[in-house]
Amino acid sequence: MAESERIADATETFVRALSRRRFLNRTAEVIFVTMSGLAAGAAFGRAAKAHTLNGQDHCANLKGTVCAPPRGQYCQGCNGHYCPTGYQWTSAWHYASACWCTYASGTSYTICCDCSQYSDGEPHDTDCGCFEVVRFVRPQE
Repeated sequence: MAESERIADATETFVRALSRRRFLNRTAEVIFVTMSGLAAGAAFGRAAKAHTLNGQDHCANLKGTVCAPPRGQYCQGCNGHYCPTGYQWTSAWHYASACWCTYASGTSYTICCDCSQYSDGEPHDTDCGCFEVVRFVRPQE
């Protein structure tokens, strides 16, 4: 093999590797941007779109800047805005969905839910509320 052919082969191998590397880098960038976007979207929408008593989005109902649980009582053992074991969401306290969101304040809002040990839709002395603060990043303007 002549010197010029070896140089041509080495150059071709280098260019192919460079193109492959560029392709892989761009593919990795696209995957990273896509996954970041999906993760951000999930962070913004996950809690607010969780199922409620009637399947309605929590934030279809907006009220105030703080939660107002039934009789002013918060439940013990809440898992975020989900009711503790032995309790379920109840519509007895003004919302058919049992949950609502506060208006955004700064970089967060709160999902508030009413809970009861009973499924009759009536208010009870043991009813209480659970809440979850959802943080988000405001887009730069």
